[in-house]
Amino acid sequence: MTTALINEVVTKYLYANGVPSNLTSDSLIRTSGATGSPVSINVIDFMQTGGGRFAKASEFEIVSKFFNSANALTLNHQYSLSELQGVLGSGGTTKSLQQYDYRDGTGDYFERTFVFNNTTYNIVDSANLKFIVDANGARYISGLQIAPQADNFDFTGAGASASLNNVIKPYIDPWNIGRTIDLNFTGTAPVISYTNDQYLVDSAYVFEAKALAAVSAKAALALEFESAANDLWNTGITKFIDTADDGYRPIAYGRKHH
Repeated sequence: MTTALINEVVTKYLYANGVPSNLTSDSLIRTSGATGSPVSINVIDFMQTGGGRFAKASEFEIVSKFFNSANALTLNHQYSLSELQGVLGSGGTTKSLQQYDYRDGTGDYFERTFVFNNTTYNIVDSANLKFIVDANGARYISGLQIAPQADNFDFTGAGASASLNNVIKPYIDPWNIGRTIDLNFTGTAPVISYTNDQYLVDSAYVFEAKALAAVSAKAALALEFESAANDLWNTGITKFIDTADDGYRPIAYGRKHH
């Protein structure tokens, strides 16, 4: 499991920037509207090897309909997105995924579920996006680009995300000093060509990832969370201990009520 991203996100969530030298400072108790410094996520890395790798084109309604529809499509023709939607009657281009539902054996399951979990993706409707039927009836897509929508980290969510947050937050932010941080995707999402063969490969990959998560999610998360929590503590990010004057005093944060 990688820890660099988790450490950066938690550090900025708790402290806005780096871990302060004085963890007893009142400045750490920020107003409810305060925000932390954003975290930059390279969109190419995210879509190819990060959480976005599960947002396969096969998961989008318009792509599935294009390859599977029995509707007669014109041979030797290139359809724009809007034209194809008109012919097929519909075809969604947005997909929301929960990382909790996908596991492929790569050791980033907790990182993905903790940092992102709920993310929405769109097929980018550009002039280069074409749904092509060749002279022999073979179908493929050119100029296909799938991009994640803007995201943030704030320990809120629904479904599995909410349940996970309820378990994890007491270990990371027991005194509620953390604030929302934006996760900014930088760069341009990959643009690809997409064939029916790739559609079948991706469909099988997603099916297997869902099946693995269904039988191993809790055990995998528990194991990876323990490792991440230990690293956050050992690096001092969540070590709320006052060691001034050779002491070892736990630190609690709160507000006065009048």
